[in-house]
Amino acid sequence: WKSFKTKSTSALSKKDVNIPQIEDGFFKFKDVALVDLIQQIEEVYSCDIQIGKHVSLDNRFTGSIKCNENLSNTLDKITYTFNLSYDQIENVKQVFIY
Repeated sequence: WKSFKTKSTSALSKKDVNIPQIEDGFFKFKDVALVDLIQQIEEVYSCDIQIGKHVSLDNRFTGSIKCNENLSNTLDKITYTFNLSYDQIENVKQVFIY
């Protein structure tokens, strides 16, 4: 698993993660690498996302997601786009994408 926030690595500061553009109540993404998209989701939803080793972080995403969308619906859209799956542990806000 690839993790972006672990005790063994320094956590990203808020200035290192670009929060997506907000327009008309939607987060707008344009040609964003999956690794950047995951970091943005972690920041917006205050969660920890781990990615399976076989998942290409170079995949690109263009689209929009409602600002008030819950985490599960957001993950549904993103994993569908990349033909991936995820498991979410609700009470600890931890997500595994594979």
